[in-house]
Amino acid sequence: MISLFFFVLALIIAAILLGVFRKTNYYSENNRFKASGIVRLVAAFFIALVVGLISPVNMERIDAGHVGIKVSNVGDNRGVGKTEYVTGWVFYNS
Repeated sequence: MISLFFFVLALIIAAILLGVFRKTNYYSENNRFKASGIVRLVAAFFIALVVGLISPVNMERIDAGHVGIKVSNVGDNRGVGKTEYVTGWVFYNS
């Protein structure tokens, strides 16, 4: 689910940066269709696909009655030092 969000966000950003939404990329001055404008659209799609596939953020739901233990893997206090029990939607860096 979160990867889909990153895909859509990356698609919008890549499309804006590549100028996909400009009419001049698809039609010439005499209103003839230019096939070369499709290349920008395909490039924006593939850039968004790569960003969506390699996004390091995941999301998981911990149901009621189950407990998730939050473990810190960065910083000076690594490990389970202070135990925090987590329920509901949890975002984590895989």
